[in-house]
Amino acid sequence: MSTETNATNEQLVREIAVLRETMLRVHYFEESHWLAAAVAFPGLCASPLGQDALRRAATIAWQFGFPAVSHWINSEVLAKVTPAQKRVADTHMVRLPPAPDFA
Repeated sequence: MSTETNATNEQLVREIAVLRETMLRVHYFEESHWLAAAVAFPGLCASPLGQDALRRAATIAWQFGFPAVSHWINSEVLAKVTPAQKRVADTHMVRLPPAPDFA
């Protein structure tokens, strides 16, 4: 069973690498970089910016024919963000002051 799991993990890693190269070729730079971060540093993906980019990356993965990568992003990376992290991330949103009325 462990060799089957290792083979599955190795296949997923290969698919992620191929998807990243494809994304870079068609100028999905931000999504590609966040996908690399999700593999190497999953803790960074709790930020709203990271979550948004990874949601887009999951959609791109599905559209490009990598459903296993899309499933991994949604079930392993984005699902591990706790509601407390989401609330803290929402409170740190930058709000710009209203524009002055020069009329």
